[in-house]
Amino acid sequence: MKEHSQTPPGKQEPDEILEDLEDIKDLLVDDDGPTEDVPLLDETVEEEPVTMSDETFNALLGETWGDSIDDLFNQTRERITDNGENWLPEDTDDLDTALRTRIDQSVKSWLDRVVKENLDSLKQQLVDDLAEEIASKLDDKLTPSSKQTR
Repeated sequence: MKEHSQTPPGKQEPDEILEDLEDIKDLLVDDDGPTEDVPLLDETVEEEPVTMSDETFNALLGETWGDSIDDLFNQTRERITDNGENWLPEDTDDLDTALRTRIDQSVKSWLDRVVKENLDSLKQQLVDDLAEEIASKLDDKLTPSSKQTR
């Protein structure tokens, strides 16, 4: 049984559009080699993400998350206070570093999973956005009414 495409009439499949973009990229390459190295989407997804700020975490996870974390930190402080003779200031620094690393790893893992689950949608969104931007720039520069006579 042949699978029907979910792509609306007049729209290309993301893979077809990416092939078209690759063709455009090839047109931009000089005979002597590429004028500029342009990474593919699959290559850019593999790059290490920038560490998120506390403000971004708070915006993403909201007040409920902050309350849960406050409770966890209060319990941690209480335990440290009760066992202060075994806990040094350096241990607090190590814990802070470990927690930030764990948060970054958790968010990266989650973002990787979300991107992979929605990769086709992301590709289509990027293609649509690029097509819109290209059309806008070409229309601005190449339509007869925008050309100035000299």
